[in-house]
Amino acid sequence: MNVSRSLELFKKFLSGAFTCSRCGRVYHIHSFGFGSCICPDCYHGETQFLFPDRSYLLNRLVFPVRSLEMKLSLNQRIHLKIFGHAFVETKPHPVTGKDIDYYVVRCEEHGLQVTYPMGHSQRLPCPVCLEEDGISFPLAHSLKRV
Repeated sequence: MNVSRSLELFKKFLSGAFTCSRCGRVYHIHSFGFGSCICPDCYHGETQFLFPDRSYLLNRLVFPVRSLEMKLSLNQRIHLKIFGHAFVETKPHPVTGKDIDYYVVRCEEHGLQVTYPMGHSQRLPCPVCLEEDGISFPLAHSLKRV
């Protein structure tokens, strides 16, 4: 990588400019880093709204990737490896008060994600895949990362 390109990326990193992936507007987050985001006007309760460009070293240092596996018990990790999902916790639904079981699942594209059973088949979809397909994930904001 040449010096001018490195300097350009460093200036971009210092500016804290993130481009909305939906409307294309540029937002400054009053911090360091660059990449894409979902701006407040386009935000609809997604679990993640800031996507730093991980190809740049300083972005990886400022925005470390949280590893869910580090906080899973041995029993949960074994269950996840064998069945592709593992129970995490039970929480009451914010509206109905009914208890909902939350699970960690392994998505081929997005890694480990926390979700809950959906539909009559009680399938465990990746919430990020659902959001990318334009399907709202209503309780995503209430998920506690494990």
